[in-house]
Amino acid sequence: MLRASCVPTYESDSDIERLVADWPVVFPVVTTPIEELVDVETADHFSARKAVSNVAVPASAAQTPAPKKRRSSAKRPRKSKERDARNGRTMERLDPCSSTNRKRASVAAPSTPSSLSTTTPIKPKNKRQKANDRDRRLLPAWRYTGDIIRMKTMTRAVEELGIQAFSLNLSSDVEAAALKTPLKAKIYMHDRIKKAFKRYFGIDVDFAFVLEFTPAGRLHIHGIIVVDQEHKKLATQALMEAGGKWDAAHPEFQADVRKLWCGDGWANYVDKTSSRTRKILGLKDTTSILSATQNLRRVGETYWEGLRARQKRETEALRSTSSATRRSSGRAPSSCCASMLMGTETHSPARPKITL
Repeated sequence: MLRASCVPTYESDSDIERLVADWPVVFPVVTTPIEELVDVETADHFSARKAVSNVAVPASAAQTPAPKKRRSSAKRPRKSKERDARNGRTMERLDPCSSTNRKRASVAAPSTPSSLSTTTPIKPKNKRQKANDRDRRLLPAWRYTGDIIRMKTMTRAVEELGIQAFSLNLSSDVEAAALKTPLKAKIYMHDRIKKAFKRYFGIDVDFAFVLEFTPAGRLHIHGIIVVDQEHKKLATQALMEAGGKWDAAHPEFQADVRKLWCGDGWANYVDKTSSRTRKILGLKDTTSILSATQNLRRVGETYWEGLRARQKRETEALRSTSSATRRSSGRAPSSCCASMLMGTETHSPARPKITL
């Protein structure tokens, strides 16, 4: 037996409109057509209606704030002073045969020590120093190194050829011309020094320098020149011409050229006010204020890549020895592996051949 349906039937649309008009609550009737949409990711079909502009939005919904977007953490810069310091420690460990560690002549000690002399106790390392000793991160690529690391590598690579350190004061006219475009200040000074050396020596001389401002705000430069001690006077005259006529007392001290004894120490000195210099010039913290000739950059990069290759070989040797030790005895690596990683071998790495 069939059961009667309780769903009412309407003969025309007028009956439906009359019924809706009698309802106590008026609902907005959306008249926009239904649009078939496809989800791009799942390829599922679903129906949705377009937004209707003439539909009133409830007050509670209008006051609800939009959800805040999650702030993405800023990407860490590939260059920083902390990373340069870490790379410097690693470079000193891999190649300790630099000018800073060479033995110097000293006064002979007496055969019998004095009874009043006392030995200085060894100061224990703090947590920071112990953490630096455990740090075994690989050296970055050359393009991610800072100015201080590049200056150290360039001085180490050509220290056997003879290097002169120099400081140059600029005249007011040259300084104003260089600071006319702060972003190109080092390019302007690089061209002036290059032309002056070409005029006095007749050939291209390799050099590198860093911009620096005094506490009074005066621009000057510090750098290195790859010339021997015999051409010191000629290099001084070329630098004085590049710096312009110095309108100050004692113009003979405008350019100071001396033999470089410690490349790492000079690199640390020229980088002492790099942050302030970048701030005055309106540069970012990672922007380089170092200018060097192409040949000097090339030999510095060659030296740096040699250090990276040696570090990778030591790391691979340590891993293979450690795995073999664990397989044989199940104990920790031997002390020889630790000495290898600490860079206490008696031999020093072969430096690249430099042809300037």
